[in-house]
Amino acid sequence: MTEQFDFFVPRLRPEAELLLSCARTQLDAANIESVRLLLQESIDQDYLLDMAVRHNLVPLLFRSLEAAAPDSELEAIRVELREQMQVDIQGNLFLTKELLHLLALFEQYTIPVLPYKGPVLATSFYGDLGLRPFNDLDLLVHEQDLLQTIDMLLSDGYEIIRPASVAQTGKTIRSRYMKQLVEKSLWAYQIVLWHAERQLIVELHWRITPRYVFSYDSEQLWENTQQVYLGDFRFHTFAPENLLWFLCVHGAKHQWRRLSWLCDIAELIRAYPRLNWDQVIAQAAKLRVERRLSLGLLLSNYLLQAPLPKAIETKVRATPHVKALAQQVIERVFDDEENAVRLPYLERFAFQLRSMDHIADRGRYLFRFATGWKPQLQPLKHL
Repeated sequence: MTEQFDFFVPRLRPEAELLLSCARTQLDAANIESVRLLLQESIDQDYLLDMAVRHNLVPLLFRSLEAAAPDSELEAIRVELREQMQVDIQGNLFLTKELLHLLALFEQYTIPVLPYKGPVLATSFYGDLGLRPFNDLDLLVHEQDLLQTIDMLLSDGYEIIRPASVAQTGKTIRSRYMKQLVEKSLWAYQIVLWHAERQLIVELHWRITPRYVFSYDSEQLWENTQQVYLGDFRFHTFAPENLLWFLCVHGAKHQWRRLSWLCDIAELIRAYPRLNWDQVIAQAAKLRVERRLSLGLLLSNYLLQAPLPKAIETKVRATPHVKALAQQVIERVFDDEENAVRLPYLERFAFQLRSMDHIADRGRYLFRFATGWKPQLQPLKHL
């Protein structure tokens, strides 16, 4: 790992080091040597398996172990990894089939849509649907198309499960509730739908995060897109420059509790060696997410050796508070599941505030959590 961080980063367990060495689609000679050396230590196989499952890294761990050390003494865990990987692959294929079905529906109804995360990441950066597990589908639509999209999905057998204020209303008043959520809510940014027969979830977004996390709307994501292919089906998603800062905002929102989110960033950077870094930095400055971008880049560079141009690496390391935030993430990321979920409230709260660039964003976040505020929807009798 990077030498200049040894003074504040605690030494990781050999299982954690092994997982990090395997968490990539391509192993170079140094990674292979690292894996083989780590396997000579006493490895807690149960802990390694638990961490791989928790961090969505089972396929990468299995494939890397097969490539670097096929004769290692981890046969027991290898069997479990193989079985879990088969489960992940089947789930990914099922959800990808559903995405293709939904894209055909959007095309039929002439509704623009940007799928992102899930199968888009797996095919664009990992080059293999089986290497990046995912559990649902994320779709972004324009605010003005939201109601039509909901009606389309309901007619296809989906039902709304969140937010409850929308799930519990009929069609005649749903539009008024939605108008209030879209225009006034600091917390609402998606509708979660469930298909009982197909047993899957779709998260339908008109924003990428709540307003108290990211104050700008999502329209700029539509201005710069790229084409992606799933089989013979072509569709659009976020351009890599936009996707990079979004992934960093998303990871910071969740305090980087999953290493797979950092893998996404590292694999994106490796997949796009000609990434327009000037555009990335300019967009992050415009949207006031420079600190969150720098944190994601620093963590992916330090933990997963994501290659950064020298100028970007220098800028990232000089960003205020980023090293302290990175230390906090690294100290927590390999906690057991219970400890990770039950982080002290004030610690989580302080992390979010320190990760924000602008005083207005911190003020919005403070207001949301100091008051427990949610928009007061008008009573039905007044609608």
